[in-house]
Amino acid sequence: MSTRGRIAQPPRRVTVAVVVACLVAVGAAFALNQTRATEPTTTISNPVDPAKLTARPGNVVLPDDPRMLILGDSYTLGTAASPDYGYANIVARRLGWPAEVDGIGGTGFTWGGGSEGADGNTYRARIERRAGGFAPNVLLLQGGQNDYRATPDEVRAAVTETIDTARRAWPGVQILVMGPSQPMPGGALLRRVSDPIGQAAVTADAGFISPLDENWFTDQNSPGFYGDANGAHPNTAGHEYIADRVLERFRRLGASVSDAA
Repeated sequence: MSTRGRIAQPPRRVTVAVVVACLVAVGAAFALNQTRATEPTTTISNPVDPAKLTARPGNVVLPDDPRMLILGDSYTLGTAASPDYGYANIVARRLGWPAEVDGIGGTGFTWGGGSEGADGNTYRARIERRAGGFAPNVLLLQGGQNDYRATPDEVRAAVTETIDTARRAWPGVQILVMGPSQPMPGGALLRRVSDPIGQAAVTADAGFISPLDENWFTDQNSPGFYGDANGAHPNTAGHEYIADRVLERFRRLGASVSDAA
């Protein structure tokens, strides 16, 4: 069920040869799943100490009358969760602010969706299309899983351009960027995109949430969060877990958070 562009509504609650062959099979699965990251092929230049990334909240001050847009990929769409129980819908409900959720699977900062990435749904393009409609003063940008094809420099540039575009569209908007996340073992492959996303967010003085550096998904807890066969998407429990971690960041910014999901 797509949640793109809709206001979150309270739902009804519903409570070697063998080694080579294995590697080839895993590689094929990655190629077929756009939200699955691949092994790093380039070295990230000018790395930032992860401790500095997680310690820098950015110049984020919640407004007195928050209106929030959550924009991202299939995680924001709520893929593999029960209807209306994707993390973004839970966050919107528990904050209780006027909010819209814009999630499109297979998209990212550099990747516009579709088999060639040319569907025109990069985050920057979607922000440009939304200008003139619902005007958020708080923006949560989630993603990065689908940007694994880009170089670190391309990722940094795209994140910077996306933040700049949002600030032009909505002057004064407070921006939080949430890097990629995924249950293990796939989550361990996302470092090559998480680091440049964090570097760009910190440089732009936006808030940055790093699921990788904060160890949201571990080898121990990940099996309980698999929403599909290879763990590329979290299940409903995984989305609730992500929502709890995001809401903890909003609490630290001074937001009042409801206990009801």
